[in-house]
Amino acid sequence: MLRKIFPTQIDNRYSGLKSGLWLFVIVLLLKFWVALCALLSGNDMAVHGDSLPLETLDPVARQIVVSLYSLWGLEHLTICLISLMVLIRYRSMIPFMFLILIFFQEEWLPVAAWKDRCDDGLISIVRFRDGKYLLL
Repeated sequence: MLRKIFPTQIDNRYSGLKSGLWLFVIVLLLKFWVALCALLSGNDMAVHGDSLPLETLDPVARQIVVSLYSLWGLEHLTICLISLMVLIRYRSMIPFMFLILIFFQEEWLPVAAWKDRCDDGLISIVRFRDGKYLLL
């Protein structure tokens, strides 16, 4: 099993099932689409995709959340381009790229955003799926 994930020689020979290769192509196409949507329209992804109430945030916080979505899209576009290179030239690394794609699936998308009162005034809070918070 580990020899399939970490081959001793990286070449263009794919020794797995054809269905695994086709599944990789389908996953890669879907990830390309999602990455481009997040990169080009982060506002729509935040509002319609994750139901974040961006209208309740102040303009600076809203811009930061949209920028995080665009950054997420750029990150996934880079991973997709590397996966495309693996598909075209280094097919023996396809099982390893499946692991990479699974790792990057839902790393840090924002899932909630809200405003709260504190002693210094109004703050905006964004919570991510990995449990981290961003205070604005």
